[in-house]
Amino acid sequence: IGIVTQPPEPSFFTEIPEWYLIFSLLNAPVYEELIFRVLMIGVPMMLGSFVLRATGAARGRVPGGSTPGRYLLGTLRYLYGGGMSRRTRPAVLLPALLFLAASSLVFGLAHAPGYGVWKILPAGVAGLAMGYLFLRHGLHAAIIFHFATDLFIATAYLGLGCLWHAGLSASAPLTSSDPKQEFVKNYLKVPIPVTDTVPTRISVAFRWG
Repeated sequence: IGIVTQPPEPSFFTEIPEWYLIFSLLNAPVYEELIFRVLMIGVPMMLGSFVLRATGAARGRVPGGSTPGRYLLGTLRYLYGGGMSRRTRPAVLLPALLFLAASSLVFGLAHAPGYGVWKILPAGVAGLAMGYLFLRHGLHAAIIFHFATDLFIATAYLGLGCLWHAGLSASAPLTSSDPKQEFVKNYLKVPIPVTDTVPTRISVAFRWG
């Protein structure tokens, strides 16, 4: 056993451009939030509100100081989310909670093919959190939270940086080097050698013979 005080820079990080790593981390949070939060929560909420407002406008029930056109355009706010709270009218809050639960379930199931059945529950719980942020604070909050979560998981999964030092993901280097792992097959595409996923300044090298 020998101690290597200055190991070479991991090839995995030097061969992949920085912009590609950033794009990969930003890609999923944006399009997944557009699909699972905007499309599955915002759009149904907007359509329901539009039907109710159009019916009211047709009967002359338009809030004072507004016009039928502006009143109907107000339904677009559901596409971006935000503004929902416990004080929201039940007629709006209950459908929002229903769409939140349904989208979170689908979000969890959508992760099963790439990771396995075990991923359904944690992804579903994460979907609830991001759906809540979408309803309470807006799309930007859901995207930021999704990005931070993906960054944390990716760091822990590959066993990099302080998380590896803390021993929170000591088995991650072995996982990412196994070509049979679903994470490797679906996301990394090629396995990463263990020596390339441990960029520590002091590491242990085993020498046999």
